[in-house]
Amino acid sequence: TMQDNLGSLAQKMTSVKDASNFLQKSAAGKFTDMAQNNYPTNGKSVGSEGLIGAYIGINYDFQNHVLHANLDLYVKILGVIVGRGSGNRAGWAVMHFAPQEWYIYLGTPTDKMGLKMGVGSISVQAGGYFMAGTHIPGSPPPPPIVAEILGLQTSELDYMRDLNALGNGRGFAFGADFSLNTGDLRFLMFYASFQAGMGIDIMLKDYADVHCVGSSKPIGMNGWYANGQSYAYLQGELGIQIKLMFIKKKIPIIKAGAAVLLQAKLPNPSWFRGYVGGYFSILGGMIKGRFHFKVTIGEVCEMSNAGPLDGVKVIADITPADKASQVDVFTSPQAVFNMPVEKPFTIDDDQGTKTYRIKLAAYTLSSKGKPVAGTLKWNDRNDAVSFESSEILPPNADMKANVKVLFEEQKNGLWQTVYDHGVKAIEEKEIIFTTGIAPDNIPLTNIAYAYPVTDQKFLFPKEYGKGYVQLKRGQAYLLNQPEYQQQAQFAIGNENTAVSTFSYDSTARKINFVLPALQTEKTYTYTLAGVTQKKVAKEIVEQSKTISEENNDIQIADNKAAGTVTSDKPHLFLTYNFGTSVHNSFKEKMLSKTVQQSLYEIILSDVGALQADISSSEMFDQTELSGSSYTGNSPLVQPIATLNDDWFKQDINPLVYADYPSSPKFILTRDTALLGIPPARAIDVMTWYSQMLVSAPNNSLLKTKLPYRYYLGYYYKTDFSDLQYKIVNQYVQQPYSVPQSVQRFITRTFPVMRAGKYKVLYRYILPGNMQTSEQEFEFENPVQ
Repeated sequence: TMQDNLGSLAQKMTSVKDASNFLQKSAAGKFTDMAQNNYPTNGKSVGSEGLIGAYIGINYDFQNHVLHANLDLYVKILGVIVGRGSGNRAGWAVMHFAPQEWYIYLGTPTDKMGLKMGVGSISVQAGGYFMAGTHIPGSPPPPPIVAEILGLQTSELDYMRDLNALGNGRGFAFGADFSLNTGDLRFLMFYASFQAGMGIDIMLKDYADVHCVGSSKPIGMNGWYANGQSYAYLQGELGIQIKLMFIKKKIPIIKAGAAVLLQAKLPNPSWFRGYVGGYFSILGGMIKGRFHFKVTIGEVCEMSNAGPLDGVKVIADITPADKASQVDVFTSPQAVFNMPVEKPFTIDDDQGTKTYRIKLAAYTLSSKGKPVAGTLKWNDRNDAVSFESSEILPPNADMKANVKVLFEEQKNGLWQTVYDHGVKAIEEKEIIFTTGIAPDNIPLTNIAYAYPVTDQKFLFPKEYGKGYVQLKRGQAYLLNQPEYQQQAQFAIGNENTAVSTFSYDSTARKINFVLPALQTEKTYTYTLAGVTQKKVAKEIVEQSKTISEENNDIQIADNKAAGTVTSDKPHLFLTYNFGTSVHNSFKEKMLSKTVQQSLYEIILSDVGALQADISSSEMFDQTELSGSSYTGNSPLVQPIATLNDDWFKQDINPLVYADYPSSPKFILTRDTALLGIPPARAIDVMTWYSQMLVSAPNNSLLKTKLPYRYYLGYYYKTDFSDLQYKIVNQYVQQPYSVPQSVQRFITRTFPVMRAGKYKVLYRYILPGNMQTSEQEFEFENPVQ
């Protein structure tokens, strides 16, 4: 039912498998790939026969305030209506919002959205795209078929080639196309084939301060320049097909094609170019010809002042804005480039085609003439780089950011620096801005990871004797103040139960302290504080008292504290809560998980997963199952199969993994870094468990069900099927040339899971990837 489907979807949206690798795998920004990996469709691919489906991946980076999302839409209905893209993809989208950049793509000129409908040899396609934001790819040339009919090279019609060389700038663009292809039509001895199409592309883009030769003003409207093109074409053939004895021949009666193309760039300067052209051939070439008309109106902008290489302006912008004030001290100044750095590109001039690349010569950040220490972090496209200072930026300070790039040309296979009039061709941009005040505490968003973990439910008091906080950006100004005694305070309710001192390593940006003795099954408030101590004028008052006993007077000193040590109100650097486990160690917790019943869950007809009902014991929390932003997004509990069972050693390994890869052609499609080869880390966290932790934390199932299931069988089967498919397709035309090393993928079937024990090693790994202990747990397949 719809309600059941929605409920299932809600469960799947509560957690992400293999969260330990989330940051590594999300770096490329393709979250739809992660969606497919986390929620496989059990053999039924999205977009398969009779289905319309989509993968959606969304990520939000709370530290850098970046939202990034991907969508892939697939359509295949009865084989008649399908997506026009690879694998029946009908559409795709990407959405990106960050403090210094944003863009939305619903398709692009080179990868449009669209559908294709076909019956027999007749097919119709329609598609389009829309783009907006600070990174807009260049305008496309017309389709090759238009150039072919006009009798021109596609490069001659690439009217935006020079401006596209400036790279991706801000603006918006949209386009659409439609085409019809009849394929081969037959009627008696006649045959015919026709194709037709039309399309449009429109773009408005900011080219900054680029101007034309002979003008001192930016092109367009303050650098905003529009371009567009529209085209239509028709091509076809009609003839007769004869068959005489062993001779088959097509004799064309008429072949013809016609195309019209209009291109424009405007305003300031405005330029229009139009083509009408075509060809015809009648009666097998007895009468034939070609016509071609061209009209050009206006003037083409010959770019100047666009960088050391004419037509190429590399540095698009630096953020924060020049002369900005009250800039956040956690800001990472970013340089944005109009084209990727360190990636070759070509420019045509009167001497031919030359290959260049851009090198970052310098990126410096300074205050009062002194350089700020930090590191550079590039985006995945290599067209933006951020300067992340080791410490936060100096507060209330004037800052200067300077970026320089130089150019290299490839000559005889070697890269050589480009010189302009005897000096290195360098492009430079500089900004000045002023920072605001620095925070008087440690923002939670500045924590890379910490132990105890923020909001951790089950810390083990005797698991590890040290605590730490790893900062993303250093805050030495706050934590290295000599007037403070630095204390790590642990309180239950309003009562401080333990105090330890902490130290700050400014080089490593890490706070360290000895973890005091903690009680089990308690909720603690943990605080890092700075305490300023003041002594009173007279600490001790000397007093005496007289005791009379049997006519003897005895005077005894009775010194009493006249006042306790007082202090100002402590400065709170950081505070949050955590809880302790009923167990003293992780090993002790795992030993309490006594199996009451072993379960076999059917996944596919020949694949299952193992689950376990256990004796009632302490549940797991989210930091253990999937981690959090305060564990570096790595789970504290990371299980891995030992792979010493007979099913793997005698059946699976010899069949699938023994000689992997047998050939570079036969590589697994899945990202093997996530689960390994073999997939030993495929110990799956069940989504209902994570959901119940939030919606029903007191449910008894959380204590009597192990949240993990032994899911290796699913990946064994998909790996086998993946390699089998590739091998069969490689040798389908040469069945007798299959190498002995891979014949098993053709001749053998996937073996079902054997009955027996399947051991998993549960490892406890603290934030920062430090393992403290481990404990083995045995699943069992009860099916004989």
